[in-house]
Amino acid sequence: MHHFSFSKLLIVSFFIACTGGFVAQARADEIHPGVYLIVDTSGSMTRTVGNLKAYGDGSVEHPHETGTTSRIYIAKEAVNTVVNAYGDVLWGFARFTQDVGNDIYCACEDQGSVNAGETGTCQYYTFSHDLPGVMDDVCINYLGTCDGADVLVPIGGSINEILSWIDHHEYNPPAPIDDGSDPELRGIGGTPLGGSLIDIRTQLSADIASDSLRGCRPYTVILLTDGEESCSGDPVSAAANLRVTPNNSETCSIDSDCDSGNCSSGVCVYDVRTYVIAFATDASAKAAADGIAAAGGTTSAIEANNEDDLVAAMASIIASSIKPEYCNGVDDDCDGDIDEDFPVSDPCDNGLLGECFQTGNYVCSADETGVECTASEIAPVAEICNDLDDDCNGLVDDVPGGCPEPGPEMCNGLDDDLDGTTSDDGEDDPGAGVICGTDEGICEAGITKCIAGSIECCADDGLGTCTAIQQPQEEICDTLDNDCDGQINEGVNTYCYPGGYEGCTEDPPGSGSFNCVGICSAGISQCDIAGNWSSCSGYLIPQAEVCDGVDNDCDDSIDEELGSTNCGFGICEHTVSNCDGGASQSCDPMEGAASEECNNLDDDCDGQIDDGLVQTCYTGSAGTEGVGVCIGGNEICSGGSWGSCNGEVKPSTEVCNGLDDDCNGLNDDNV
Repeated sequence: MHHFSFSKLLIVSFFIACTGGFVAQARADEIHPGVYLIVDTSGSMTRTVGNLKAYGDGSVEHPHETGTTSRIYIAKEAVNTVVNAYGDVLWGFARFTQDVGNDIYCACEDQGSVNAGETGTCQYYTFSHDLPGVMDDVCINYLGTCDGADVLVPIGGSINEILSWIDHHEYNPPAPIDDGSDPELRGIGGTPLGGSLIDIRTQLSADIASDSLRGCRPYTVILLTDGEESCSGDPVSAAANLRVTPNNSETCSIDSDCDSGNCSSGVCVYDVRTYVIAFATDASAKAAADGIAAAGGTTSAIEANNEDDLVAAMASIIASSIKPEYCNGVDDDCDGDIDEDFPVSDPCDNGLLGECFQTGNYVCSADETGVECTASEIAPVAEICNDLDDDCNGLVDDVPGGCPEPGPEMCNGLDDDLDGTTSDDGEDDPGAGVICGTDEGICEAGITKCIAGSIECCADDGLGTCTAIQQPQEEICDTLDNDCDGQINEGVNTYCYPGGYEGCTEDPPGSGSFNCVGICSAGISQCDIAGNWSSCSGYLIPQAEVCDGVDNDCDDSIDEELGSTNCGFGICEHTVSNCDGGASQSCDPMEGAASEECNNLDDDCDGQIDDGLVQTCYTGSAGTEGVGVCIGGNEICSGGSWGSCNGEVKPSTEVCNGLDDDCNGLNDDNV
């Protein structure tokens, strides 16, 4: 659904040149807001934006010092621009309360007396209208108080009357209020923000009571100030109370009794928002202004530091105050027309091409700010050859390679003959209408039909649907030809295993599926033509275990319990498993045999320990064996130890016998 916004806003444009320019445009028949503009007329407004003394307010009577411009002068210029631009607004104009009288206030800057013709007594004061070093007029006809606000022009009053207060000139004789002369705003006195808002609320109560369009007209207060409350007032509470301004002449019991739609304590109340323009304020004053604005329903104050800022601020406030027309079947702006800014019910389309194009009518959108077209959104699809623009690109049948020529309508789900339909699918297909299937065995013969783009074998019932015929099934052990091949129970067999033997287990029972271990295996039982099973054959049952690397006895163990053989003597004695890795093993009695040693072992594995071990020996002094009569003997091993040296002759005392008894190589020496 397409959405179009037709916002009716106040159009404000600025033309800035040497003299400046401002243009405003609004509907002539809309209900214009009522706006009270309160201009700060405290003494600080005679100072410059930079907080310097201007020594005058820029009027004919009290000019500025050269090079300065007072805040009140800038404010008057901005108000003049906006009031002239928005002449349709019901303006109300107010200042802070001031006493009025000829020369009621005279303040001197650097001279001890007033100018000739002035009757007041001159005294030094911070805020003066006295140019230093010049003999000039210093007295004004106004003196500020803390009493609240003076309503100079009630809401809906004459714009010219407002302009007379801000034209920088006060005709002689000096003009108090309502004397028919030309008065002027002057900056003198304190800042009674709270009291001023209270007085405006009182005035608005009377204004609203006399307004026949009060149920439609929005009311707004603009407070243009350069400072904080200085007269013990509570501007935050006063701004909050303006949100429930009473029309005491309009009593009620429920909200629907009121033009405002809001009944409180028996009277109808109206929501008057307060906008605050913080003009040349410091941080403290801006924060205070924000509090007033928040209580007044406008979130925060608008900062301004020059004439353009002030004009823009007031213009934006007026734009926000205008009651817009919404698309909702209600006369929101009270001009006698309903939804007049929206093309409700006008014809519309979705802006698409080809088969996606749809028409509809405009209806109000859900958010009431615009309209939506009821034309449906159609998604494009792939282009086909059908004389239509299926993909909605403005071209008909623009398929790659172009559209084909009509052909026989085959069974493929396609419009082969290009007649715009597939209801005749398969009409020309030679595979359709052919006898199919067989009446052999349990099977049925049928005829081929084109079903959903493919050839199917169906019952020959003359219908356009397919009733399945009996097709061949897997052959089972019964008395039928299940697979329709002309034979009964051919190739039908099942696994079997004789009872009373371990090795194979049917799992689950009766399934013909066996889990077997070792060499054991199931046999085969065959089904005969009468549907009977033959005896089981071809099975293998457990055998005696032999050494062959196979589980012969089907106990899930291989070559187990085949024993071992012990052979050999002495260190050769050992035991060998009779079967290892499926191969028979022999025991070698001489495995590990070695030369016999004197160690109390049968090293040569002949069944005797240390047998035949003899070695030469000699225990005489070194170097004497084989000298003289000295000769070596023999030792015999017994029990793993060598015995005494038998047959040896060792050195002895030399005697006279013609021999070398002491075996030193000399016979009968030293005898």
